[in-house]
Amino acid sequence: MLRLRFTIFTLLLVMISSPAICQSVRSFAFPDSLAIGDNFTFVITSQYPPGRYQPVYPDETAFDDAFEFISVQRYRGVQSRDSIVYRLQFFALQDTLMPELPVNFIGSEADQSVLTPPVPLYFKSLLDPVSDDLRPLKPIFEFARSYVPFILGGLLLIIIAAILWLYRDRFKQREPEVLPEPVPVPPFVNPLKRLSDEINELQAVNYDDYKELYSRLSIAFREYFEDVYDILALESTTKEVLRDLSVQGLDDLLHKKLAKLLRDSDMAKFARYKPTTDQVADILVLANEMLQSLKKFDAHRLSSMKYDYEVRHGIREIEPVDRPLITPKKENL
Repeated sequence: MLRLRFTIFTLLLVMISSPAICQSVRSFAFPDSLAIGDNFTFVITSQYPPGRYQPVYPDETAFDDAFEFISVQRYRGVQSRDSIVYRLQFFALQDTLMPELPVNFIGSEADQSVLTPPVPLYFKSLLDPVSDDLRPLKPIFEFARSYVPFILGGLLLIIIAAILWLYRDRFKQREPEVLPEPVPVPPFVNPLKRLSDEINELQAVNYDDYKELYSRLSIAFREYFEDVYDILALESTTKEVLRDLSVQGLDDLLHKKLAKLLRDSDMAKFARYKPTTDQVADILVLANEMLQSLKKFDAHRLSSMKYDYEVRHGIREIEPVDRPLITPKKENL
C-alpha cells in the first residue's frame, strides 16, 4: 500500500513539473495504410516552456526517397504548444517507418534537440488480396508470322509486271506494217454528159406514154442545174427553179427555153394535156438546143467542178496559180 502511494505521487510530480522543465514532441500519420502514389498527412506536435525556447522543425530535405514532399503548414498553439503539418506522397514498396526526425529548440541560454518517435506506415498492395501466392505464369504466346516481306515482294512483282507491260512493244519483234489497200476513186462524172446521154436515150425510144418522156426530160434538166448551179431543183417548183437560176445569172434565151420545157412537162404530168407527135418532136429538138447552149455557157463551171473534185480526192495537186472564177459573158443563143 505504501509502495502504491509512492508511485502515484511520483507520477503527479512529473506531470506537474514537466511543462516547466522539459521539451517533448509527438508525431503521427494518417492514413497509415498506403499504396504506391497515395498522399498522406504527417503531423509533429511539440510542447516546451513558454518564453524560453523557439522550436525549429525539419524541412523538406529531411525525408528520404520513400516519401515525396508536397507541402507544409505550421500552426501556432496557445501558450507552450506548437505543431506542423506535412503533406507527403508515399513511394515505398513494403511496410516502412517514418524515421526519427530532429526538432531543435532554440533557447536564450542553450539549444536542445529532441527526436520524433518513429511512425509505422503499412504498405497496401494493389493486387487481389484474396491470395498472396504468385499467380501462375501464362503460356508463352506465339506471335503471328510477319507478312510485311511477302507484301513488299508482291508489290515489287506488280511493279516489274507493269514496267514490262508498258514497254512490251520494245521487247517483241516488230511486224512489218501492212498498209491498207488504196480505194480507187471513181472518175469525175460530167453532169453535162449525163444530161446528153439521157436526151440521146429518149430520142432513140418511141414512147407511147408521153408523160414519161416529159417527166424524164424535166428530171434530167433539174438534176443538171442542181449539180452545176447548186440549187434545190428536184425539190422545188418550176417557178422556184426559174427564179433561182435567174439569180445565178442564167442566159435569158436559155432561161426562156428551160421555162417552156418545164411548164410543158408540168402540164403533161398534172393537166389533161395530150401533145401531138410534132409537139413531142419539138420538145426533143428544144432539149438538144439547150444542151448545145449549156456546153458553151457552162464550160468554165464544169471545168472548175472537175478540178475541185480531183483535188479533193487526191487525183491531182493544187495548181500554184489561182484559177480565175469569172463567169463567162452571156452569149445570144
